[in-house]
Amino acid sequence: TRLRADAGTRVEVEESARRRGTTVSVARLFYNVPARLKFLRSPRSEWRAISDTLTTIALARRDLRVIATHDGRQVLSLPPSSSLAGRIAAIWGARFAETLVPVDDVQGPIQTSGLVQRPADVGTAGRRVHLFVNGRAIRDAGIVRAAESAYRTTIPAGLRPSLFLDITVPVDTVDVNVHPTKAEIRFRDRWTVERAVETAVRRALGTLDSAASLGARVWPGAFAPRETAPVDVEVLHPAAPASSPLFDAVAGDPDDGPARREEVSQQPDVPPLLQLRRTYMLFERDDGVVLIDQHSAHERVLFEGFMKSLETGQSPAQRLLFPLTLHLGPAEGEAFDANRELFEKLGFEIEGFGGHTLILRAVPMPHPRFEAERCLRETIDALTGDRVAGSTARHERLAATVACKAAIKAGDSLSQGEMRSLFLSLARTTLPAHDVHGRSTIVHLSWDELERRFGRR
Repeated sequence: TRLRADAGTRVEVEESARRRGTTVSVARLFYNVPARLKFLRSPRSEWRAISDTLTTIALARRDLRVIATHDGRQVLSLPPSSSLAGRIAAIWGARFAETLVPVDDVQGPIQTSGLVQRPADVGTAGRRVHLFVNGRAIRDAGIVRAAESAYRTTIPAGLRPSLFLDITVPVDTVDVNVHPTKAEIRFRDRWTVERAVETAVRRALGTLDSAASLGARVWPGAFAPRETAPVDVEVLHPAAPASSPLFDAVAGDPDDGPARREEVSQQPDVPPLLQLRRTYMLFERDDGVVLIDQHSAHERVLFEGFMKSLETGQSPAQRLLFPLTLHLGPAEGEAFDANRELFEKLGFEIEGFGGHTLILRAVPMPHPRFEAERCLRETIDALTGDRVAGSTARHERLAATVACKAAIKAGDSLSQGEMRSLFLSLARTTLPAHDVHGRSTIVHLSWDELERRFGRR
């Protein structure tokens, strides 16, 4: 059917032969409302707004073919796509699509799916954010903040990731009629939705997909070693946080059953590890080689252990045979006083000795190489002048600082037992691919990339 309208009045309706689809042609849009015409921006800006709208439609309806022409030339031609990643690759290129990590999680009646940017690639390209609720494109600063909060301790402060999230909620828990253009919506229980989004993104960042890679894309289970040997060591391992899906293949086959998994967990398998420049651990896999930064890895292990200690108030500590005396300046003393309760939860037993002099009687023991006095001094120095607001942020700031100062350093020679223990400890963390400063802990180099650099491909 062909329909022609003029100034809102139907002029003509007639049958018309054509292929399946819809074509809308608009000309002289403001001829009868010139007052609106003067509010138009430049042609370039208006076309950019139109292009953004078409891009949003294309992302929401990946089953449609989207074609757009501008000034007589085709500027957009998107065939139907079976996946969000495919649609994104068609719009912004395959290289950008490869920087994204899949999200798929269900929390009660709320399902969150889509793609988010790998932490190692945040800030390397223009930021793009597209949110959909029950298939409707929306703007929602609260959901964006919730998704970004999942990146805590994985990216440097100030960087903001690209997000493509599709959220499905019961239709009776959302009101879509609160904005003239339907661009904003209202949730009956916003807190639950935001927490579901944060949890979904956090879990996605805990998989191996989020690790930095050179060459082929890394997929879950990619850290399963080529050859393994049972070990039984506990050298650098503090209180273990929750298990991570990152090293599932190392822990055992999920089809083995609970009894077999328990047996394997008691005698875990670790690949042969090689230390490079007393800084990196390397092991071989069927699809490439994997490097682990020993300081970053240990920092992540300690941070999650310290966070657990701060939450529970229980941390293993060791009394010193000879107490240590620390003399602090006024600024350092103020920083210590502001964080004294948190230091005590971490296992430091400290008494005041007049002025800003402290007596250190007990210290935490995260690993045998821990230098308590140096760690405490450097942590207080780092916290001096800090103005972090909120108890949660202060907890994380202190735990991250102590973890950084307490972790083994680049240049420390590790025994085979220590490397294996660190490998296992990292496998148990929630976000093993990133340290607390947002740097990559794990880098995967595929055989394809290696052979390409040697001219074999």
